[in-house]
Amino acid sequence: MKIWEKIFIYSILLFILLFNGAGIIIIETIYNRNLNVVITTGLNEYEAVKNSIYPNMDIVSTDNLESIDKLEGLLREFVYSGNSIKNIEVFSEDNQKIINISEVKIKEERQEVVAANLDEELFIIRDVNSRKLLFISSRIRINNLEYKIVLTKDITFINDDRLSNYKLFLMLTSIITILLAIGMYIISKLITNPIKYLIEVSNSIKSGEYYKRAKYDADDEFGILAENFNSMIQVIEEKIDELKENSNEKQRFIDNLTHEIKTPVTSIIGYSELLQKDNISDEIKFKSLQYINSQSKRLEKLSSTLTKLILIKNNDAEKNRFLIKETIIKSINDLRYKVDNKEIEVNIQVEDNYIFGDKQLIEVLLSNLIDNSIKASKKGKKIRIYGKNIEDDKYQLQIIDEGIGISKENLKKVKEPFYMVDKSRGVGKNNMGLGLAICNEICIRNDINFEIYSEENNGTAITLIFKGVN
Repeated sequence: MKIWEKIFIYSILLFILLFNGAGIIIIETIYNRNLNVVITTGLNEYEAVKNSIYPNMDIVSTDNLESIDKLEGLLREFVYSGNSIKNIEVFSEDNQKIINISEVKIKEERQEVVAANLDEELFIIRDVNSRKLLFISSRIRINNLEYKIVLTKDITFINDDRLSNYKLFLMLTSIITILLAIGMYIISKLITNPIKYLIEVSNSIKSGEYYKRAKYDADDEFGILAENFNSMIQVIEEKIDELKENSNEKQRFIDNLTHEIKTPVTSIIGYSELLQKDNISDEIKFKSLQYINSQSKRLEKLSSTLTKLILIKNNDAEKNRFLIKETIIKSINDLRYKVDNKEIEVNIQVEDNYIFGDKQLIEVLLSNLIDNSIKASKKGKKIRIYGKNIEDDKYQLQIIDEGIGISKENLKKVKEPFYMVDKSRGVGKNNMGLGLAICNEICIRNDINFEIYSEENNGTAITLIFKGVN
């Protein structure tokens, strides 16, 4: 069962239950109240009858016919005097009717006569000939004689009113229920339309349309649901894009690794086959052995660098505190021969401070970054290194060169293993394209923010943000 159907059916059932229950209670309350009024009125009228008899008890001194006729005349005078009492019966002590001033004809046993008590009014309500009658009776003692006086009132009109109220209520219930059903159908449809819309959007997303979003701007629970739904889809889409990018990175890694391995292996196989020939000179043999040796060393370096990258990824950094300026100067001194060979001017403006991290890995990081700047720079260019405290616990280090720079399409991929902007230059210099990948892993292990800003032919700026600075 759909939600709108549940809302519709449960609302109608709840209305019918509550409305009908309340209606029945009201009608029955009105009926009982009217009945009590009629009974009270009847008892008061009965008292009036008795009060009209007692002052004239002297005229009824015996049970002879003359006295009974006088009593009947007295009662008839009371009945026809304009009051509402129309039916009075008088019975003897042995339940024989001696006076009958009544239009009601009753054939069955008269319970109200049998059960009459002395000086105590008794009322009984019975159905007689499709009429509802109220009987009020009691015994009265006149001199030494006892009589049973029964007053009868027709209260069928109360039942008729009750039935009319139920008919009116049933008609109103039917009309209101129909109108409510129409209204609740429309309302339940309107309420659940956003759910239906979200289902359609989710089905579209399930079929692969990840760009779909729920457009529902109302300030209610469905609006919040739509907003959370869109946020969830945004996260899922980002994760999917991330997985795709990771998959592409892995594929590029495999392709580049294959290329890096295949190139020296092909050279080694080619020169080894050449050495197997008999008619080659010693000079060719020597050159062939040199190529085999250099390509073997290249494979060895590739294996060593990959091992280093894996170790950095899998091992925890051994962090401690050390001075950053000393580490920078050491890295430059290690590369001094390259700096001097290209006549590069290195300008260092560094505020010294203690850095928290793995000193050995950060030395590798700085050496690789400075080495890349040297390789990208032409002869006679400058490399500037700036370092300063930017917050209470952060330190910013920048390495800026005037080298060939990196294009925008290559900038996002330079941290990937084996990715080289200039692959032909990388091969010539035995650069396997793992330098920045290693640098990126070192930064991850030491909680360093690593950013690269570059424009083609306008140099590159490396920014490192160290945290936990003392």
